[in-house]
Amino acid sequence: MIIRGQKFPTLTIHTMNLLLFLLFTRFTWAQDGTPHYRSYFYIGGSYVPSLTNASEHIRIEQVYVERLTPISPRDRKQPAILLLHGQAQTGTNFLNTPDNRPGWSSYFLAAGHTVYIPDQPLRGRSPVHPASKLSVYSAEHIENQFTAPQIAALWPQARKHTQWPGAGVQGDKVFDAYYASNAPFEGNTTLQQLRMRAALVELVEGIEGDVVVVAHSQAGLFAWALADAVGRRRVKGVVALEPTGPPFQEEVFSKVPARKWGLTDIPLAYEPEVVDPAVEITVERVGVETEEMAACSLQDETKTVRKLKILRDVPVLLVTSEASYHAVYDHCTVAFLRQAGVKTEFMRLWERGQRGNGHLMFMEKNSKEVWKLVEDWVVRLK
Repeated sequence: MIIRGQKFPTLTIHTMNLLLFLLFTRFTWAQDGTPHYRSYFYIGGSYVPSLTNASEHIRIEQVYVERLTPISPRDRKQPAILLLHGQAQTGTNFLNTPDNRPGWSSYFLAAGHTVYIPDQPLRGRSPVHPASKLSVYSAEHIENQFTAPQIAALWPQARKHTQWPGAGVQGDKVFDAYYASNAPFEGNTTLQQLRMRAALVELVEGIEGDVVVVAHSQAGLFAWALADAVGRRRVKGVVALEPTGPPFQEEVFSKVPARKWGLTDIPLAYEPEVVDPAVEITVERVGVETEEMAACSLQDETKTVRKLKILRDVPVLLVTSEASYHAVYDHCTVAFLRQAGVKTEFMRLWERGQRGNGHLMFMEKNSKEVWKLVEDWVVRLK
């Protein structure tokens, strides 16, 4: 086509259709410039009598889910990504960083993934029941464990922390932006695992095609429970970003017993079958205990070593940062998974060129480089 001597390229049918789609469809742009369709919906929950009028009912424990879909069908080449946030957080973790750089949802969209981002029950845009008793993390807790651990140095590796984008303390604008996003949370971890398992099973059963779960911290509990419930039929793989652990007892901040099913507080399917893990799973301490590396609570190799009947078919990538408290014990979670028959890749970020990260690696200065390592693993899944 020529207008007044100017030559313009002829529009292809695909381009014209895309322009019409953009004109008449609600859409938005990710921070990296990827056009996508944004929608939301709720899953789970149930009606219960109102606290103020027993003859009336309210809905509780429903879960908000945000769905981000690349606009062009040609861009939807990869499995869907289910991003699960951790304790005291919401799905906003993955939309952008506290210093306003693109979040992991933008990178996954650009790579051709549809992205699902739920808020846990009683958290963020998932409504809170009036009778709920919630907890909250102090600013000092966040500083010491996540954004500026090098100051208090509560574990040896903390001194290596360099990647938070700012001072990481109160009064710093990046810290203040991040802490403002922290939300009150349900303190009953077992109850929250049961709620999230039910909601996530409903969610993935409604998604077409493969799903890869990317779970941070507390959400590792939910990822294991989900994969155990639906298997590889619905979950193609799990990326566990410093999941809650290690098996059977706490480390670093206490030594109390925890996660009696190994990975979770709620039942998992083992082979041979386990009904009472306290009786049927014999645990021994393995390895030399140091300040920098915990000994591990694993199944006793002289007894029956049980395999995770369903989880063992789901590939796992476990990611650990150099300066996080998880650097002290994540090797124990990996050892437990492998002992239970789960094909697990252990990615120590510092061994892959990403130094100085803390627990919130997906928000830190090198978040895109860390994401690329994760994405490379996702696209290799068969």
